[in-house]
Amino acid sequence: MSQQISETISADREISDPTGPLTVQSKTRVVGLDTVRGFALLGILMLNIVDFGWPNEAYDRVTALYYTPASIGKIHEPAKPSDEKKNTDWKSLDDPKPDLKSAYPSGQLRVAAVSSDWDVTEWALANVFFANKMRTLFCIMFGAGMIYLTQRSINSGRRPVWLYYRRMFILLLIGSFHAYLIWHGDILFAYAATGLYLYPFRKYSSQTLMWISIAMFASFVSLLWVGAGVMHHVWVHGSALERQVLANSDQSLMTQKQDTKDLEGYQKARSEARKTAVNQLSKFDQLILQGFLGLNRENRAQSPESLTKTIRIFGQGSYFGMVKERAGELIWMHVAMLTPLSLLFLGWLMILGMSLAKTGFFAGDWPLTTYRFWAFRLVPLGWIIEAALMLARQGSPSGSIFSLAILTPIHQAVIPMLSLGYASALILAIHGGYFTGFTNRLADVGRMALSNYLAQSVICTFVFYSYGLGLFGMIPRVRLVLIVLSVWALELWWSPKWLAKHTFGPVEWLWRSLTYRKLQPFRKD
Repeated sequence: MSQQISETISADREISDPTGPLTVQSKTRVVGLDTVRGFALLGILMLNIVDFGWPNEAYDRVTALYYTPASIGKIHEPAKPSDEKKNTDWKSLDDPKPDLKSAYPSGQLRVAAVSSDWDVTEWALANVFFANKMRTLFCIMFGAGMIYLTQRSINSGRRPVWLYYRRMFILLLIGSFHAYLIWHGDILFAYAATGLYLYPFRKYSSQTLMWISIAMFASFVSLLWVGAGVMHHVWVHGSALERQVLANSDQSLMTQKQDTKDLEGYQKARSEARKTAVNQLSKFDQLILQGFLGLNRENRAQSPESLTKTIRIFGQGSYFGMVKERAGELIWMHVAMLTPLSLLFLGWLMILGMSLAKTGFFAGDWPLTTYRFWAFRLVPLGWIIEAALMLARQGSPSGSIFSLAILTPIHQAVIPMLSLGYASALILAIHGGYFTGFTNRLADVGRMALSNYLAQSVICTFVFYSYGLGLFGMIPRVRLVLIVLSVWALELWWSPKWLAKHTFGPVEWLWRSLTYRKLQPFRKD
């Protein structure tokens, strides 16, 4: 079985002992790994296409509202309050529920990326079958690739540590250019940032790596539970404090015998009475109340004008305006990614991939019955659970206590199960010789995954952004699928053609040449 899965892509490539810790020679490629990587690369576009064509709020929601750009004029920029005003205005406990028609009376409200029930159906199917599964596969394979890279370096007599870190820093640069200059949804920076912390784990056994991965996942879930506990306290205690403040302020107004016929005067007096009642609370209780009001406002408010502003920036604005928008959005998130906390969010999946690589999962060394169990038993079960979670989330906001404490941990546990189930199905197909033409093309897409990933961004941003066709914010979900299918067909066509004449994909060649500080072979003899 391992001989078929690890069959050479060309005559000079062979696996050396694909059992135990899977070791590879300098020119070896594991076909199973490349095929799964190609599958994940194509699959991830099914989700990313919404982020290419619409504001980020539409990515995983079918309730995000926006005004059609032609129906409103200039978008009002809210005045920035002074620090003193910001610190006191919340104490008036004004109703946070927005009036979506008062600011823009002629504004035509629409749901982002949705024009019919078919679009909602597409969203539901994409969530069950694709959402987060492809990204998880990439994380797992990133960790597996780290094992192959370091072993290849050792076999060729190089010191893997410098080679590995040069590779990660170059990927950080590529990810930075991609994120700020092309598309904000880049994953390369996050993977490279997390990869900076992976190297010390490479020497552990597969079993130890598995336990480390499980421990990191447990830590991540524990953080969610702590967050849910804090939210519960803020929600319960903050609600009681709000009732107390309102009761005390109302009592004060009754004592003052404020004239309710003078509406403006009454509202001003009510605001002052509420501020006075809030100031009588302890500093800690004020903090709890402010947090409660913030959560309440977040759960109730929509800002369709902010989506319209984004549509105008990317669909009609200048390129430099887009870069500025991305920089403001990403800079601090990237700083956070460079901290060890990234291990809790992505690292545990990469370490899982390292463990799987050492057991020969991608080389086909596992028993056939195990692959079948993952592919044909766990995948259908995972789909059922995902569908149930999706329905449960509709009645529970993403930041709610129930979502944080229950739904998110279950979802995060089910995703790797489905991802590895998909990988198992592909490995079974290669082993059995099924769909050989298709799996070979998938392997070629996977061999030049970095080039194809960046190509997806270049193609899609040209289709949607103002410097291209300018279709941002115009195409609903079902029609976006047609663009996805077109890109899939293009990459499945050009990848084998390119690799028939070239040793690496174009960006892979550049990455490899910079990593080894030496120009690598480009064209095949």
